[in-house]
Amino acid sequence: MSPEAPPRVLLAENLTSGVILHLDRVALEHEVVELVFPLLFDDDPLPPGVVLEPWRGRLEQWHLVLPGSAFDDARSSVLRQYLRAVPYDPAGALALAQEERRRTDEYERWLDTVHPVLGRTPREELADPGWREANGHLIWSGTDLHEFHQPLQMMELSEYASVNEDVRYYLRRGQSLHDAVRSAIRTGMAQLRAAAFIVADMPDLALIELERIEERDDTEAFAQVERELAADRAAIERALRAAVRRSP
Repeated sequence: MSPEAPPRVLLAENLTSGVILHLDRVALEHEVVELVFPLLFDDDPLPPGVVLEPWRGRLEQWHLVLPGSAFDDARSSVLRQYLRAVPYDPAGALALAQEERRRTDEYERWLDTVHPVLGRTPREELADPGWREANGHLIWSGTDLHEFHQPLQMMELSEYASVNEDVRYYLRRGQSLHDAVRSAIRTGMAQLRAAAFIVADMPDLALIELERIEERDDTEAFAQVERELAADRAAIERALRAAVRRSP
């Protein structure tokens, strides 16, 4: 699936309050908002009383509560076959808001606390994107192409120098630490298969396996550039729409 394709609803699960939208992929809040309220501009607030949050921390499942007035605003949505008005529960909405505030406060305290591995605060690390090594760990910070990955990633160095060098190779190619580890594992498995072909006196198959590694790396590098360009284009389009919206 193209990374630009909007998420699709596979199933809407009814709850006592609202529904859980099961999507076909991980999605950010603004993508879910565009599904439910396609007529809203990027800088428009959600209708009063709407609750929209990841369900149990899963970004491919979203809990949505639509009070009656908000349900009217969502009638033109592509989700109209799933949506239904529900009674607005002020006490429940307040409890959700208080829990969200508590999580936010805890995260802010963590951001400003010196981390033993980083040697500085996570906020300072995130302000200096890229990768480095410190205190026996590989450290990466930045914007991960997979939204379910954290923007700050750490991994203890392996006891095997070859493993560490494979991960560094993919970090140097611009991948996040999570993706670099995944790519290094796939490359290691492919190298083992190539070695098995050589032992079995099938050098042609070994060469094909090794060429696949190079082709895959080049394809992923190109795809990353394409995704970054697409993200830049989307940001420009959002800024233009917002400027038009504000213009007299």
